Amino acid sequence: TGLFGKWGIGGPANLVRPNAQGFDEWFGYPTQLHAHLYYPPSLWHNETEVFLNKNFNAANGEYAPDTIMTRALDFIDRNKASSFFLYLPFTYPHTNNELGNQTGDGMEVPNYGSYKDKDWPKPEKGFAAMVERLDNEVGRVLAKLAEHNIDRNTIVIFTSDNGSHQEGGHKVDFFDSNSIYKGWKRDQIGRAHV
Repeated sequence: TGLFGKWGIGGPANLVRPNAQGFDEWFGYPTQLHAHLYYPPSLWHNETEVFLNKNFNAANGEYAPDTIMTRALDFIDRNKASSFFLYLPFTYPHTNNELGNQTGDGMEVPNYGSYKDKDWPKPEKGFAAMVERLDNEVGRVLAKLAEHNIDRNTIVIFTSDNGSHQEGGHKVDFFDSNSIYKGWKRDQIGRAHV
């Protein structure tokens, strides 16, 4: 079994590592708060902290979701001949709340991709780029399963841990994220109507 991405059971003081919960291998963020950073100074591989040297001194040299995805695809390659469970909790389109509070734009992406020339606020370009990245990453997982001819014998479940959000400068109504539904993550008024 493998976990690649965000882990969040227990707080920093009483963190329960994924290996203690039955995962043979994990790579990613050790806490939910750590997962707000898209360019962290380190990630974890099992019980070893892996330093991302390109991110030292506030440099944005290594985008953590890319590194995590590379490791997850490698996990599939290494386990293709046997049954496996892969938990891949993506962080996008989550916002970097701390950066958003400082700058008004917490949608941290290496670039805006196909949205760079849109006449949209920067947080909305970033949000759209994150959703596109998520879609592409799910496609890469499905393609990897097909490459190994295990796609027809593999159950893939895609879900979200939150609904829409209005954080980091992103506005729920910009893309009509809720459609006919009301409320969003941490919205006290909307909760009564959802």
